[in-house]
Amino acid sequence: PNPQPRPINPSTKYPDGRAPVPEGHLPITLEDVVADMQTFSVNFGPYTNNGIFHPGFVVGDASAEILQPNFQMIVRANANALPFKGVDLSNGSVGSVTSIGKEDTALFDFSDPAWLQIEGIAPSPKVSELQFRVLESPETITAGDSPLPAPLGNGSVWQLPVWSLERVVAVAGVKAFGQRNWQKQWSIGSDPSPLFEVSIVDGWMVLVTKGDVGTPPAPLYIWDLMGLVAQRRLHDGPDPQDPDVDRIPEGQANVTFTLTDIPVGVSSSQITAAIRKNLEVDPDSLVDIAQIILDQSQGAPDFYYVRPKWSAPTVEQGDWLFFIEDSDQGQWPRSYANPGFFADEGLSQPIHTQDEVQGDVAHLKVQIVAGMRLYCEDNNGASYQIKVLDKPSEARVRLQISRLR
Repeated sequence: PNPQPRPINPSTKYPDGRAPVPEGHLPITLEDVVADMQTFSVNFGPYTNNGIFHPGFVVGDASAEILQPNFQMIVRANANALPFKGVDLSNGSVGSVTSIGKEDTALFDFSDPAWLQIEGIAPSPKVSELQFRVLESPETITAGDSPLPAPLGNGSVWQLPVWSLERVVAVAGVKAFGQRNWQKQWSIGSDPSPLFEVSIVDGWMVLVTKGDVGTPPAPLYIWDLMGLVAQRRLHDGPDPQDPDVDRIPEGQANVTFTLTDIPVGVSSSQITAAIRKNLEVDPDSLVDIAQIILDQSQGAPDFYYVRPKWSAPTVEQGDWLFFIEDSDQGQWPRSYANPGFFADEGLSQPIHTQDEVQGDVAHLKVQIVAGMRLYCEDNNGASYQIKVLDKPSEARVRLQISRLR
C-alpha cells in the first residue's frame, strides 16, 4: 500500500495531498534522500494496518549517492518584524509574543533567486544498492481448465495474494502474452495433415498432435503454463544433474535479488528546483524553524495587541486584542478555564471571534475602541476588567486593568 500514493501539496485535483504513483515507479521523499534511502526498508517493508497485510518487497539496508557530505541549504529570512506586545495579567507586566510567521509581511522573499541556496547534491543521483524480495505462497497452484472467466481463466493462482511470487509471475505472463494471437502447423514430407499444431488466442493455448502423440497438455493459458514450470524448477536442489535431491520445500522458495547503481531519474538541478518549489508553496516547516531560531518571546502574556497594516481589508482595520493560543506559549505552557474576552464579570457572554484577521483564524480575538469595557481570566483563574482608554498614538493603546477576584 505504501507505494500507491505519494504526498504532495494539496490541490483541487488531490485535496487530501495524496497523488497516485505511476506503475513501475517508487515515490521518493526528501526524508528518504536525507536518510540515504535507508528509510526504504521501512516504507516498503512489512505492512499491517486495519486488517491489511503486505510482507513488503524491500529488505536489507538500501544506500544511495544523492546528498554529498558538503550538502547544505542556506535560507535568507526577513527577521526584522517587531514582536507583539502583550500583558501578563497575573503580575501586570508587559511581555512579548513572536511575530515570526504571524504577520502578513513575507518572512521569505520568493522573488529573490538567492532566498534559497542548495549545495552538495550529487551530479548524477543514484541508488547504490536496493534489495528486493518476493515471497512464495505455501499453496501449490493448479492450471485452469477453461478460458473463463475471461481474460484470466480459472487457474488457482488468481486466488493467491497479489504480492505472492506465483501471482507476480502470472501477472507478468498476462502482460506479455494476454493479447498474443498465433497459429502454426508442422507437417512431415508430403503428408497434408499436420503432425503438430499450436493455436494461441489471447493467451489461451491449444496444442494438438497427430494421434495425441506425446500426450500434449490440455488447453491452458500461457501464464498458467509459466506458473507450473516455475513452480517445478524453483524448488530444484543445488545439483543440476539431480535436482530432486535436497529440493526446497513448498512455500520456502522465496526470491531475492539486488539492483545496483539505479538512476533516480532526475538530475541534481531538477531536485533543487523541486525542493525550492515545494518550500515556496508550503513554507510552514521553514517558518516553524525560524520561530525557534529567531524566537522573540518574552514573559508569559495572556493576550497581546495587534494592529493590522493599512493594506488589510477594511473589516480588519483598527485595534485588536488576541488571546494567547497554544502556538504562542513557547516554554511557558499554561491552560485557561475560560479563554477569550467577555462582556460580563461572570464570563458568560463572550464577545471574541475567530474570524480571520491578518490571516489568523486560530486566536480568540476582539476589536477594541476607547471607552470599551471587557473581561477575561488569567491562567490562575483570577478575573479582570479591562477598560480601553484614549489612544496615545495611532499604533499604541492604553488599557486600565483591574483585578476583580
